[in-house]
Amino acid sequence: MPVILNNDINGWNAFSSKALSSNGDDFGIIIDFAGGGVYEMPQDDVKTYLSKFAPQDAFIIKELIPSKNNKGFTKMIAVDASALYNKEELNHLVLLNDLDLANQSQNMYSYQSEIRETPKVDGDKTFNKINKNAVVLDKPLITAATNGQYDRLLKLLENNANINELNPETLDNALIAAIGNGDEDIANLLLDKGINAKHKNKNNQSALHIASNFGLYNTVNRLLKTGLPVNDRDNGGNTPLMYAAASPNTYVTDLLIDNGAKLEDRNSDGETPLLIAARAGNTKTVDNLMKKGANPSVVDNKGNGAVMKAAVENNKYTLQNLLSKGLNPDLKNRKGYTPLMMTVQQGNTDITNDLLKAGADINAKDPIGNTPLMTATLSGDTPMVRELLKHKPNIQVKNKEDKNAFDLARDNGFAQLQRILGQNMKTFDDASIALFDKAAKNDTDGAVYAIKMGANPNARDKNTGNTPLFTAVANNYLYLTQSLIANGADVNIRNNLGNIPLIIAVTSADTAMVDTLIKAKSDVNAANKNGDTALIWATKLKNIDMVRLLLTAGADPNKKNNDGVSPYLIAYNENSDDILGLLQAAGGYK
Repeated sequence: MPVILNNDINGWNAFSSKALSSNGDDFGIIIDFAGGGVYEMPQDDVKTYLSKFAPQDAFIIKELIPSKNNKGFTKMIAVDASALYNKEELNHLVLLNDLDLANQSQNMYSYQSEIRETPKVDGDKTFNKINKNAVVLDKPLITAATNGQYDRLLKLLENNANINELNPETLDNALIAAIGNGDEDIANLLLDKGINAKHKNKNNQSALHIASNFGLYNTVNRLLKTGLPVNDRDNGGNTPLMYAAASPNTYVTDLLIDNGAKLEDRNSDGETPLLIAARAGNTKTVDNLMKKGANPSVVDNKGNGAVMKAAVENNKYTLQNLLSKGLNPDLKNRKGYTPLMMTVQQGNTDITNDLLKAGADINAKDPIGNTPLMTATLSGDTPMVRELLKHKPNIQVKNKEDKNAFDLARDNGFAQLQRILGQNMKTFDDASIALFDKAAKNDTDGAVYAIKMGANPNARDKNTGNTPLFTAVANNYLYLTQSLIANGADVNIRNNLGNIPLIIAVTSADTAMVDTLIKAKSDVNAANKNGDTALIWATKLKNIDMVRLLLTAGADPNKKNNDGVSPYLIAYNENSDDILGLLQAAGGYK
C-alpha cells in the first residue's frame, strides 16, 4: 500500500511507493476528473495542458512536498477545476511519486491496475494515461452530491459511476449527502436513477430523517411514497417527526403526522417531538403539535418538561406561548430544580421575569434548600438579586445550613448584596419572626408556642404578603396547617398576588390539604389578581381528584379569569374529557 509521507500538506494527502518515471526527473500529475483521466507529464508541460482552460478553471499548487531527497518528487500539480470546487475535494487527489503501477498487486485498490498508452493532449504531445480505477479518488459521486454539482453528478452517472457508493466515514450515500445540502434537484435525479432510498448511514439515519430536518416538503413526500417507514428510528431513537420538530417547517410535521407519524414516541433521552420543538424554540411547531393532540405536559428521562426546555434554552416566545396555555411554571425535574431555579443559575433576568409573571414560586427550594434568591446571592449576581426583589421573595427563609440570603451574602463577602438585602429584611417583631421560622421548619409545637407568646398568626411578610399558613400549605405540612387554623390563622387571607391558601394548596399540595381548607370555610370561588380560581388551576393541571373535590364544595365551573377563560373552556380546549364530564355535570358550559 502507499506510504503516507505527510498527512496534511496544504490539505492534501501525499503518498510514495515505487518508480513511475523512468528517467527520475521531476514530473507533475494531472488528474482530470471530468475527462476521466490521470496523466503523468514533466512539470514544464503542465502549463501547456492548462492552456486549454481559463485561469479561473484550474488550480496550480507549487512545491507541495518539501525538499528532502526530493529527486523525482512532484513539484507541480494541476487539477481540472470542473471537478475541484472546494478544499473538501482536495482529498480526492492522491499525489503519486515513484509508483510502478505495472507491478502493483491486483487487490491494491480492488480494481485492475494498468498503463494505457497514447492518449493525445494538446496537439502532438503524448503522455502516459493511467487508468483512473488505479488511483484512490475517494468518492466523486458523494462529493458532487454534497457540493450541489448537478451536471457533474449526471455525467458521472452516465459514465456508470456507482450510484450507491458510500462516504467511508459517515456511510452517507449520495442521496443523504444531497439532502443534507438541501438540494432537492439532485435528490430527485438520484431517486429517478434508482438509488437505494432506504439506505441508512452509520447513525442509522435515513434520507427521510435528513429531509425532515431540513424541512424539504417535496422530498419528504416523495420518500414517503417510496415506502420509507415514517416512524423509523436513528441510533438515538429519533424519528423523522422529531427531526422535523427541530425545524420550523410545520408543513413537514403535518405531512408526517398525516402519514402516521406518532406524536408521543420518545427518543433515547425520553423526548417527544413537542419537547424537541420546545428545546429548539420552534413556537409554531409547538403550537401545531399541540393542535394535533400532542401532550404538552410530558417530561423527558430527566424530568424536564416543555417549560424547562424552553426556559433554559432562552426561547422566550416559545416559553411565553407555553405559559399562556397554563403549563406549570414550577414543575421540578428529577434533580429537584424548577425552571426558575435554572434561569437564575444562568443569570437570565429576562426569562426569569417571564416565569415570575406566570406565577412561578419565587420561594421554592432546591435540593439543598436554596431559594432562587439564595442562588443569585451565592453567584454574586446583583442584577438578578435586584430583579428577584421586585417580586417580593421571602428574604428570611433559610436553607438546610440554616442560612438565609443575607447570611450567604455576608459569608461570601458580597458587601453590596448585604446592603441591598439588609434594606429589605426587617418586617416582623421577634415573636412573629419566631413563628415564621418554626412554620418553615414544620415545627408545629414551636409555631403554636410562638402564637401563645404573642405572635400574630396572620402576620404578613411585607415582600410577599404570605402568612405562616401559606408556608405550611405550600410545603404540604398538613398537621401544622390544622394547628395554625385552630390557633387563629385566616384561611381566606390574601397574599400580594391575591392568592388565598386554597389556591396555593391546589398547585402545591394534595387533596387532604384542600379538604382541610374547605372544611375550615375557605372560599372555593376566590380568585387571585389574574382572576384564576382554585378550580381553574386544578383544571389546568388536569387533576381530576382536585376538580371533583372543589366541585363538590361548590366551585363554579363557569367562573372566568381576567382572560375570559373558564374551567369548562380550559378542559374543552385541552381535550380533558374526564374533567369535562365532571364540569358538565356541575352545570359547566362552553
